[in-house]
Amino acid sequence: MKRRLRADDTRDARPEARLEAKPPGQAMLTIDKNSDWPIFSPVCTYCRHLTGSVPSRRQAVCAAFPRGIPEGIWLGRNKHQKPYPGDHGIQFEPHPDVVPEVLQREGLA
Repeated sequence: MKRRLRADDTRDARPEARLEAKPPGQAMLTIDKNSDWPIFSPVCTYCRHLTGSVPSRRQAVCAAFPRGIPEGIWLGRNKHQKPYPGDHGIQFEPHPDVVPEVLQREGLA
């Protein structure tokens, strides 16, 4: 039986995903707290070439890096807008569903 979380629930559902207490009526879901590999990337999350992940290796994959996206790119230290060793000539291209404001906020515009 799955347990449903309410916005005011502060108990942990899983160690890596929990609701943190906020002012009344507000909550924030923390997904990758205490994780050595964040679930979302400030670069790859918005790229049209992202294809999925390999959960057993805790690594995302894409058309440029089918064996795993390098840590520097995934963590946003490199925006991958220029060639990178092993990228097969494929660099960051915004996904068509991403609005320009998000690309500007992340320094990808």
